Amino acid sequence: GGGGGGGGGGKRRAPTSEELIRDGKSLDFNQATELVFAEAQGGPNQRRELGWDWHAWHFFTALLPGAFVFVMCQWVDSSRETQRLVEAAKAKGKLDEQTRRSGGVAGNATATTATTATKPNVVTRQKNRREAYKEAAEKKAAAAAAVAAGDAGGAGGAGAG
Repeated sequence: GGGGGGGGGGKRRAPTSEELIRDGKSLDFNQATELVFAEAQGGPNQRRELGWDWHAWHFFTALLPGAFVFVMCQWVDSSRETQRLVEAAKAKGKLDEQTRRSGGVAGNATATTATTATKPNVVTRQKNRREAYKEAAEKKAAAAAAVAAGDAGGAGGAGAG
């Protein structure tokens, strides 16, 4: 026979849908439906075994949104602390500048009350806490002195009689 060298002539087998996909070529609608609804491979109801790589990849991708939120929260928390320090430094710088402009302590008191009335900041709150602590400590010291004076007077009176 002389016709064997042509490889079967024009009766070449058409590639299957799966072969086209593996070759990176696109499918037309009929080929896509054939692939989806093919009964030769068990059809759409056939259950494939999923390997560990599939599970690992999907587990990793499921963790990404939560990890992103966690990292953002950590960043915001650390930058909030930084922001507080910057605001405190700016507030202190503004008060010092206002004191220099006004020319003294009276101007500083006015600037402080104006700042407190419009926007209470970290420095003002800390000053208020310090003042309240000093007042409480002075009251406690005065009460302790009064008790000590009462004990000393009572002990001296009892000893005299």
